Amino acid sequence: MGTVIPPWKQLLLNALQSNSHLRHSSYFQLATIGSNGRPANRTVVYRLQYLGPNPGLPSLGDQPTEVPSSLDPSAGPVAAYCLLVLDPDQVDYLNLKSNERMTFSRMNANEENSWTSDRVNP
Repeated sequence: MGTVIPPWKQLLLNALQSNSHLRHSSYFQLATIGSNGRPANRTVVYRLQYLGPNPGLPSLGDQPTEVPSSLDPSAGPVAAYCLLVLDPDQVDYLNLKSNERMTFSRMNANEENSWTSDRVNP
């Protein structure tokens, strides 16, 4: 059984590549709806972390970095960070330049993941 790459991930990679000449191109907006039904928008910094050969916490040296139990907000930037990888069942993709909107839904059939996509009129 092979790994299924969601089609929305390629759209995100293409958008980041086509805008790589812009300073802010490594940022994108992520909209979610919480378990309480309230919407939330987040600005995500895209650092290509999941493309690395060894998944896990990034480390600048040879030794893995210890994860602190709590962070002091006045201490400045942390030495290591965690990239949250989402495993969504549905993705709503909107390209503001082309005014293109698509929805992607994950279907589980015979214990294999497959994605369906639909164009939506924004």
